[in-house]
Amino acid sequence: MRSREVQFRAKSGHIRLKLYSAEIIGVGDNQCLLAVCEDITQQKESEIALHQSEADYRSLFLQAPYGIYWVRLDGIPSRQSGTHKYIGI
Repeated sequence: MRSREVQFRAKSGHIRLKLYSAEIIGVGDNQCLLAVCEDITQQKESEIALHQSEADYRSLFLQAPYGIYWVRLDGIPSRQSGTHKYIGI
């Protein structure tokens, strides 16, 4: 099994999300289980927060009752669709 997301309960009782990989390997005449587990809880929470923030921004931007116009640092202008109604372009 490689890179499977698995939920674990910490001693504190909180659920943590781990990236879990395991493989059976031979060590001499014995078969052993080699397992690696990485806590990705904070990374997943950050991804969820970023997606929510992007969705909130997109919703605000698309539903704004006024025109939005900006110029990027490289000088390329952009505008919200519908801005032309407000500034005549």
